[in-house]
Amino acid sequence: MSVDGIRAMDLEYSSGILKTYEDSDIDIPLEVLRKYINKDTSVIYNIDAHKMEELVRSVFSDFYPSCKVKAFGKTRDGEKDGLLIDNSGKQSLIQIKRRTKANATEGVEALRALIGTTVIEDNVRGCIFVSTADHFSKPAKDYASNVINKNIVDTFDLIDCKEFLRMADLVRDKLPDVWTKLLKL
Repeated sequence: MSVDGIRAMDLEYSSGILKTYEDSDIDIPLEVLRKYINKDTSVIYNIDAHKMEELVRSVFSDFYPSCKVKAFGKTRDGEKDGLLIDNSGKQSLIQIKRRTKANATEGVEALRALIGTTVIEDNVRGCIFVSTADHFSKPAKDYASNVINKNIVDTFDLIDCKEFLRMADLVRDKLPDVWTKLLKL
């Protein structure tokens, strides 16, 4: 059977999979990973820890377009996974923790380590702690507030999994459904 000169049998094989990746594969391209996470958010608990750091820096680069996001890229980075520099030159250290359980709680200990690193760095006045934990414990939230109140840093942002996924969702290259419908008119 022929449809516009193409046999029907040829149409059955018009698509294929070029390459597959495991959730934890360090070689998965960020664009592929971001699209996959938008479809299945539970993947975030399985991705490689270094790939998670790349993912966060990628999302931050899109979410904060007027800022520069730099990587430190060392295994023993001393609680430094990235540096966010805003357009006025203000620098914030980024610490990223990938937790493997959706119901995890991020405690205060890792925040203390980040502050210790921040205090000895030159020109750093902010902290950003990103975790795939479900939430931050009350002692962790209190600690971040106390650090700001004592003028140790100017900002201390705590970003849990839900907040990070919201940030990643805001930078998708997708028009809201309302605009899609209007453009079809």
